Amino acid sequence: MHRQLYLLMEIADREFEGKLLLAFHAAHRGWRVLICPRLYFFDNINTFPEGVVIYKSITSGDLPLVEQVKKQGHRFLCIDEEGIVQRDEAYALQISYGKECIKAIDHLLLLNEKQKRLLLDNYTVDNEKISVSGYPRLEFLRILKDKEDNNIVKTLSNKYGKFIFLATGFPYSNHIQGDFGLEYNFYNVVQDLTKERIEFFNGIRLFQRYVQKEYEKLIYEISQKFPGIKIVLRPHPSEDIDYWKNKYQGHNNIIVDYQYPATFYIKASELVIQYG
Repeated sequence: MHRQLYLLMEIADREFEGKLLLAFHAAHRGWRVLICPRLYFFDNINTFPEGVVIYKSITSGDLPLVEQVKKQGHRFLCIDEEGIVQRDEAYALQISYGKECIKAIDHLLLLNEKQKRLLLDNYTVDNEKISVSGYPRLEFLRILKDKEDNNIVKTLSNKYGKFIFLATGFPYSNHIQGDFGLEYNFYNVVQDLTKERIEFFNGIRLFQRYVQKEYEKLIYEISQKFPGIKIVLRPHPSEDIDYWKNKYQGHNNIIVDYQYPATFYIKASELVIQYG
């Protein structure tokens, strides 16, 4: 009898490779693995045999998902892929995770020891329920590092030559959609709006506006100083692609390309500039 492992994705074009790597490791150890969109899994949850479900976040808004999984007899694990972009203050104000989610899940896998320390310092959590494992997405990037003959990497290298790569501003991408998008995400994640949490959010919103402005200015300056070098922008899947296309219309060396996951552009590029 195979053990069942369900790897749930929210956005396939930035999560699939890491999930596939994890699936290979699990299958090698005798697991039967399903990689699928989150919505597909929950739409058909009654049809799946009991197993282990792995998802990427456990904010307060994720509690209904955890409860539904547990009700069906599955075990729920979280590989905290969202934690890589969190601030220390988000732990201190208990924004990073939902307290009830932490109680309900079976195990939480983290990127590094700092995340683990922040979690233990600011939440009531059983030390046995958390481990430091790294991220499959980063492990995939490490594997790709030595694969000069990867077809996608070769395609990008042939297309752009030596190019500068900039991924745009997730989790700040909703700022481009206006404050409504930013506020919706915040209020959807945070249930109890204390004064301190609202102040923190307002500070983040001001900071994001500033960073977005400076980032766009930086791209323009690089374009002017290095007209012979291609600059490739890859927006996050949730962003308004036309925003970036219109922003630099007429700048022939600035290209918006989102055909492949960011990992392959990182490998093919000469230089990566990180947002923020």
